[in-house]
Amino acid sequence: LVYFAAFRSHIGVYLLIPGKKALADRLKPYRAEKSSVHFALDRPLPVALITAMLKARVQENEART
Repeated sequence: LVYFAAFRSHIGVYLLIPGKKALADRLKPYRAEKSSVHFALDRPLPVALITAMLKARVQENEART
């Protein structure tokens, strides 16, 4: 469902970002690509945003089945 990795300057969360347009405003402060979002290590993790991304991913998977 999701992968993550820690790097020297950021934490990368890797998933195809479902509903990216719906989350676009919330993703603006971060480096967001098609399948990843990078969160700087010197800032708190945006847990609510990560939760919203995961919930959208779960809904997308459920819709496929």
